[in-house]
Amino acid sequence: LKQIDNAGHKITYIDCGQGSKTVIFCHGALVRSDMFFHSITEMEKKYRIIAPTFTSMDTFEAVEWIKIIREKEHVSTFYIIGYSFGGGIAQLLMHFHPDWLDGVVLTHTSNIYRLIPAKKMKVISILLHFLPFSFIIKKIRRRRKNISKKLKWYQFYQAYFEEVTHSLKKRNIIQWINNTNKLIPKIKRISAPKFRKPIIILGTEGDSDAFPYFHQL
Repeated sequence: LKQIDNAGHKITYIDCGQGSKTVIFCHGALVRSDMFFHSITEMEKKYRIIAPTFTSMDTFEAVEWIKIIREKEHVSTFYIIGYSFGGGIAQLLMHFHPDWLDGVVLTHTSNIYRLIPAKKMKVISILLHFLPFSFIIKKIRRRRKNISKKLKWYQFYQAYFEEVTHSLKKRNIIQWINNTNKLIPKIKRISAPKFRKPIIILGTEGDSDAFPYFHQL
């Protein structure tokens, strides 16, 4: 586990594995890079793995952190695996820095360049201030019930997200929504990138956020 500093702000990142090719894992919102524990363990014998934890949940800021890590670790090109929020980071890199990428995996993510209703997001942000936090957590836990028990890492998944849920604060969720609001004007005139390198897109039919955008992606 390494730490990097930029203008007084710090993040940590996992750096492990071996191999001539590098894979950067980008985690989902409100979680950490160690959500990829099993995937990293299986892949680190073949690839160098870098997995940052983005505490601010700001996609443009995350791209800047990847730029800093890339320079510090002397990584010219890499594969990126983006889950949910991390898939948004990957899509920004596909647009602004395609020359950095060897290939992309988008998993359980929506199209970041879709039309996001700004007014609706602002209403959600306001409502979150007044909704009981127990109600919000209940909604988050309900989403996990849709996960199949046949999953290879089901027990890890349940334990991991239960731990994350216990550590969450209401301000974390509000910050995530507010960052999404800030993202809307930044990408308003950007169209989806015509990416000419390998892409793998993964989705689960029960994922009500990501799966509707599966075919669009």
